[in-house]
Amino acid sequence: MISHGVGASGSAVCFEELIRGGAREIIRVGTAGSLNPEIRDGDLVIATAAVREDGLTDKLVLPGYPAVCSFELLSKLQEASDRRNVKTYTGIVLTTGAFYPGPEGLPNNYYSKAGVIAVEMEVSALFVIASLHGVKAGAILAIDGIAVDFDAGKYNPHRERVKEAIEEEIVLALEALTNG
Repeated sequence: MISHGVGASGSAVCFEELIRGGAREIIRVGTAGSLNPEIRDGDLVIATAAVREDGLTDKLVLPGYPAVCSFELLSKLQEASDRRNVKTYTGIVLTTGAFYPGPEGLPNNYYSKAGVIAVEMEVSALFVIASLHGVKAGAILAIDGIAVDFDAGKYNPHRERVKEAIEEEIVLALEALTNG
């Protein structure tokens, strides 16, 4: 296990170093905001792909290159959640380079309408970097708030339900890597 900073740039350094150190499978365990009204605080999301609005990956590879998970790790995460009887949601997440909105706002509402289920700040970097190196990558995310019509002033991820979800996703990720 390793921790990295917030955002694609800082996490990209971590992912590159892990791969250079010999990692062949990486599962990102983190948090995200929900873009789907059915997905609430404390729910878990397994990312299948990520929209690349991260501000980094377009410097590594052309924008048309997809940020997709390893379907083997996706399957292992789903199997681990089934074994533990934990409900998860699976779908595309938005990786954005900004947390607080500026004059242009955030793209959360737009991507919510397009069927993207959550927003976070690192997954696309992981998926692109892993793909470029031939490494398997996955991501499981605990929902820590609703990010449609986002009001940063009301955001509070420090709640017991979120803490429990983070603990559960850690177990699922470790199980996926060790029992798959």
